[in-house]
Amino acid sequence: DVKTLETEWFEFPDDRVGCRRGHMDDQERIWCADFMGNGLVMFNTKTREFEGNWTMPTPWTRPYDAHYDDKQYVWAGGMDSDLIVRFDPESGKLNQYLLPHRTNIRNVLTQKGGPDELSSFWVGDQHAASITHIEALTP
Repeated sequence: DVKTLETEWFEFPDDRVGCRRGHMDDQERIWCADFMGNGLVMFNTKTREFEGNWTMPTPWTRPYDAHYDDKQYVWAGGMDSDLIVRFDPESGKLNQYLLPHRTNIRNVLTQKGGPDELSSFWVGDQHAASITHIEALTP
């Protein structure tokens, strides 16, 4: 807390869940990758509660970073499966995109689209010295 300089801890609802990297969206919700639990976690800073935990459709995806775009999606990169996942919090739908080669994902980035464009996803590869860009064809 900025005013009191006190640290406030929030316990995860499940001992197996824990945030790796994550980012805040425009509604002040923190989205993070649940590496050990193979999912995505959302913490609402207004209610100060965990309000979601979504499991990846593919076992051992193990997302390492999650990033909310400017449209409506949460993008995550799977460290152990070379999959990118795009999650729609409104519908609960998870889309998966297989990368062209092994990447060992640590950080992910989203690129904002224009008013009539979809956002896109960027990820670097620490093994093959490359950058991959994913543009979804449909919302």
